[in-house]
Amino acid sequence: MDLVEQIYLTSKALPNEERFGLISQIKRCSVSIPSNIAEGAGRNSKNEQILTK
Repeated sequence: MDLVEQIYLTSKALPNEERFGLISQIKRCSVSIPSNIAEGAGRNSKNEQILTK
């Protein structure tokens, strides 16, 4: 989540013409990182292990 916060702060320094292109894509990517980590951490449950055996 610290990474996401830093990216949002850094993106404010980018030029306005990048506002809807590059900045939007960078923000979406930064949010997906902790989301993917959280999803992966949830995969070590007993139910997940039963389904994969």
